[in-house]
Amino acid sequence: MWLTQPTVQSTTEIVGAMSLALKYEVESLRKEIVDQLSSAWPRTLEDWDILERKREMFGSDIARLDPAAAIRMARIADMPEVLPLAYYCTIQVYPSHPMSSDSDDSLREADSEDKVMTHLLTREDLASLTLGRESMAAWVAQRARGCFRTWSCHSNSSQHGLVCSQRIHLRWAEVLEDVALRRDVLEVLREHAVWGTGTFGSILCSPCQSAYVDIMCQMRKDFFKDLPQIFRLGE
Repeated sequence: MWLTQPTVQSTTEIVGAMSLALKYEVESLRKEIVDQLSSAWPRTLEDWDILERKREMFGSDIARLDPAAAIRMARIADMPEVLPLAYYCTIQVYPSHPMSSDSDDSLREADSEDKVMTHLLTREDLASLTLGRESMAAWVAQRARGCFRTWSCHSNSSQHGLVCSQRIHLRWAEVLEDVALRRDVLEVLREHAVWGTGTFGSILCSPCQSAYVDIMCQMRKDFFKDLPQIFRLGE
């Protein structure tokens, strides 16, 4: 399957096949390529989590889908619903490599995974990714600020109130630090939700612990829903 282990050559071939299918109205070929993209690339948070859990299982041989290949084909096949998560995954998988334009000759000579990935992207896609990278951190910062800045103990107990407030503010700072360092917001929010039920959660009063976990889970859902706006898709 070309999406699971794509190369520049295989992607060029499939792009050419789609172009011919559209030009000569070969519906069966067009549908086959579209169906392959739809089945290979998750478009909901639930499907993404299922894929991630399967990949994390010991001995899993599930290949990570190449986001650049998905972006390129989604553009040609007019499947905008694939783009938000494909954009996000590009940043998730390759957060530390500078993104270069298609005209960079050094990309054509390189054979590393990240170089091949960036070679598949257009200038418009690269611009959206650059803006989206900053927008993700800003989104989390604004949402966390609204949730945690004026935290009041949910048990209304003076015994727990100060401790809960202090611990929540420390965790708020750690959420922002993790997002800035890792650029994997969905995973950071998932980890913090789970963390809220462990040692940290026992430090909080029970109502604050439940509230913290609920906020992290809801923030994660809202972030996924806002991915199109974060990457300015559809503008």
